[in-house]
Amino acid sequence: MKTTTTRLMIATALLALATGVASAQVLQANIPFAFRVGNKVMAPGDYRVRVNGRIVTLANYEAKSTALLTPVSTGDPDEAWKVKGDPVLSFACGAGGCALDRMWTGESPAYRFSHRSLGPEQRAAITEIRMVRSTE
Repeated sequence: MKTTTTRLMIATALLALATGVASAQVLQANIPFAFRVGNKVMAPGDYRVRVNGRIVTLANYEAKSTALLTPVSTGDPDEAWKVKGDPVLSFACGAGGCALDRMWTGESPAYRFSHRSLGPEQRAAITEIRMVRSTE
């Protein structure tokens, strides 16, 4: 009986792991400018964006740079995003550079990420980068 229970527990764990891996979304984006994710500066280039639950991974294989993110909040995507239906990365840009602000995978919800304040004297410009689904 103990062996059967152990086997069932192992099978359940493997199924949960396989389901998690299978549900990860992979998107691609070409970001033509340097940007900040938390305290890390990411180089311009081609990025693979993986979403698995509430964990987002940005990977630039050419620059050998990866960032793991968790959103600080979720919410409805912009109406314009929903109309177009394309996944999008949104950056808040100011005199000090750009920072990843929001992301939408084409499905609800949109994610919001923390970043440094641009300061009261600066007004952020929003730059949006469209993503495409990866065949990976």
